[in-house]
Amino acid sequence: MPSKIVMLDQKGDPAEIYCPVCGQPVFENEGTSALCSHILFTYVDLAGEFGYVNQELQELAEGARGYSDVWGVCPVEVLMLSIDRPDAFCLAVTTSGLACGPMSATAYVGFKFTPEPE
Repeated sequence: MPSKIVMLDQKGDPAEIYCPVCGQPVFENEGTSALCSHILFTYVDLAGEFGYVNQELQELAEGARGYSDVWGVCPVEVLMLSIDRPDAFCLAVTTSGLACGPMSATAYVGFKFTPEPE
Protein backbone atom coordinates (compact mmCIF):
# COMPACT_ATOMS: atom_id res chain seq x y z
CA MET A 1 0.00 0.00 0.00
CA PRO A 2 1.59 3.33 -1.03
CA SER A 3 2.04 5.92 1.67
CA LYS A 4 0.10 9.18 1.60
CA ILE A 5 1.24 12.70 0.71
CA VAL A 6 -0.75 15.52 2.32
CA MET A 7 -0.39 18.79 0.38
CA LEU A 8 -0.82 22.15 2.12
CA ASP A 9 -0.59 25.57 0.42
CA GLN A 10 0.34 28.68 2.33
CA LYS A 11 0.69 32.28 1.18
CA GLY A 12 3.53 34.37 2.58
CA ASP A 13 6.44 33.40 4.80
CA PRO A 14 7.15 29.70 5.42
CA ALA A 15 5.38 28.26 8.44
CA GLU A 16 7.06 26.27 11.14
CA ILE A 17 6.56 22.54 10.61
CA TYR A 18 6.12 20.46 13.74
CA CYS A 19 6.08 16.70 14.17
CA PRO A 20 2.42 15.65 14.49
CA VAL A 21 3.40 12.88 16.93
CA CYS A 22 5.69 14.57 19.49
CA GLY A 23 5.35 18.28 18.64
CA GLN A 24 9.07 18.99 18.07
CA PRO A 25 9.93 21.49 15.33
CA VAL A 26 11.26 19.77 12.21
CA PHE A 27 13.59 22.56 11.08
CA GLU A 28 15.69 24.75 13.36
CA ASN A 29 16.51 28.37 12.45
CA GLU A 30 19.31 27.46 10.07
CA GLY A 31 17.23 24.84 8.26
CA THR A 32 18.85 21.96 10.11
CA SER A 33 16.57 19.17 11.17
CA ALA A 34 15.76 18.54 14.82
CA LEU A 35 15.54 14.85 13.90
CA CYS A 36 12.95 13.49 16.30
CA SER A 37 12.52 9.73 15.97
CA HIS A 38 9.34 10.14 13.88
CA ILE A 39 11.02 11.80 10.87
CA LEU A 40 11.68 9.54 7.91
CA PHE A 41 13.09 12.18 5.56
CA THR A 42 13.19 15.87 4.66
CA TYR A 43 13.33 17.30 1.14
CA VAL A 44 13.17 20.89 -0.11
CA ASP A 45 12.44 21.34 -3.80
CA LEU A 46 14.55 24.51 -4.16
CA ALA A 47 17.64 22.59 -3.01
CA GLY A 48 16.64 19.58 -5.11
CA GLU A 49 17.93 17.07 -2.59
CA PHE A 50 17.05 15.21 0.56
CA GLY A 51 18.27 17.05 3.65
CA TYR A 52 17.86 13.97 5.83
CA VAL A 53 16.97 10.35 5.17
CA ASN A 54 16.34 7.80 7.92
CA GLN A 55 18.81 4.92 7.80
CA GLU A 56 16.13 2.38 6.86
CA LEU A 57 15.25 4.40 3.72
CA GLN A 58 18.75 5.23 2.42
CA GLU A 59 18.66 2.68 -0.38
CA LEU A 60 15.10 3.56 -1.40
CA ALA A 61 15.97 7.29 -1.46
CA GLU A 62 18.97 6.65 -3.73
CA GLY A 63 16.73 4.69 -6.09
CA ALA A 64 14.13 7.47 -6.01
CA ARG A 65 16.79 10.05 -6.91
CA GLY A 66 17.99 7.97 -9.84
CA TYR A 67 14.47 7.35 -11.09
CA SER A 68 13.55 11.03 -10.82
CA ASP A 69 16.69 12.06 -12.72
CA VAL A 70 15.77 9.77 -15.61
CA TRP A 71 12.01 10.39 -15.71
CA GLY A 72 11.77 13.95 -14.38
CA VAL A 73 9.40 13.24 -11.50
CA CYS A 74 9.66 14.40 -7.90
CA PRO A 75 11.86 11.96 -5.94
CA VAL A 76 9.56 12.28 -2.92
CA GLU A 77 6.64 10.86 -4.91
CA VAL A 78 8.81 7.92 -6.01
CA LEU A 79 10.08 7.36 -2.46
CA MET A 80 6.57 7.45 -0.99
CA LEU A 81 5.43 4.81 -3.48
CA SER A 82 8.33 2.62 -2.28
CA ILE A 83 7.75 2.92 1.48
CA ASP A 84 5.90 -0.10 2.80
CA ARG A 85 4.83 1.18 6.22
CA PRO A 86 1.16 1.62 7.14
CA ASP A 87 2.13 4.35 9.65
CA ALA A 88 4.03 6.56 7.15
CA PHE A 89 2.88 9.75 5.49
CA CYS A 90 4.43 12.86 3.95
CA LEU A 91 3.50 16.45 4.69
CA ALA A 92 4.22 18.78 1.75
CA VAL A 93 3.99 22.47 2.63
CA THR A 94 4.14 24.88 -0.31
CA THR A 95 4.69 28.54 0.42
CA SER A 96 4.22 31.17 -2.25
CA GLY A 97 4.60 34.89 -2.57
CA LEU A 98 6.44 37.56 -4.49
CA ALA A 99 10.16 38.23 -4.64
CA CYS A 100 11.31 39.74 -7.93
CA GLY A 101 8.29 37.92 -9.33
CA PRO A 102 6.06 35.04 -8.32
CA MET A 103 7.90 32.42 -6.29
CA SER A 104 7.07 29.20 -4.50
CA ALA A 105 8.91 26.50 -2.57
CA THR A 106 7.81 23.15 -1.16
CA ALA A 107 9.21 21.45 1.92
CA TYR A 108 8.43 17.72 2.20
CA VAL A 109 8.71 15.88 5.50
CA GLY A 110 8.10 12.16 5.84
CA PHE A 111 6.79 10.98 9.20
CA LYS A 112 6.03 7.70 10.89
CA PHE A 113 3.69 7.35 13.82
CA THR A 114 5.68 4.53 15.42
CA PRO A 115 9.13 5.50 16.79
CA GLU A 116 12.04 3.08 16.65
CA PRO A 117 12.56 1.04 19.82
CA GLU A 118 15.37 2.39 21.95
